[in-house]
Amino acid sequence: MAKAKSAAVRAHEAKIAALQALEDRDGRLTAESLVTAARRETHPWHENFEWDDSKAAHQHRLYTARDIIRTWAPPRITSETVERRAVMYVRDPRCENGQQGYVNIGRVRSDEDLKREVLVAEFQRAASALQRAYDVADVLNARGEVEQLIEKINLLRQRGEAARI
Repeated sequence: MAKAKSAAVRAHEAKIAALQALEDRDGRLTAESLVTAARRETHPWHENFEWDDSKAAHQHRLYTARDIIRTWAPPRITSETVERRAVMYVRDPRCENGQQGYVNIGRVRSDEDLKREVLVAEFQRAASALQRAYDVADVLNARGEVEQLIEKINLLRQRGEAARI
């Protein structure tokens, strides 16, 4: 006797099927096509969107603000010929999970403990991105040097964490 699928499994499969159904002839899926399809209340992805325009607009503005804070990098001249750019704010590693907060990179520079925490967090993000690349490369049978990069990033992160102790 075949085991009945749970509601969670059926919902998961419906979401996969809905995404695949939106792929174009080239297998490309767009955000626009998903939003358009998900407008229907019966669509498997409908509940994942905010449909109240005033709330959605505010969420979008918060997203834009986070993007500005996280990515804007003013030019900084360090000599007559060299310009280094870095973001002005980074995620504050002292924030709890789910709590928002960014800290000015200038403040980080003057606090050795915070500097270490920020670098460890940046290495963790890099390691996570490389892990995702590794997972994709693995599925595509094209791992190559991704494993070595992950190991190097993890080593740097571990050194930073060890220095914190």
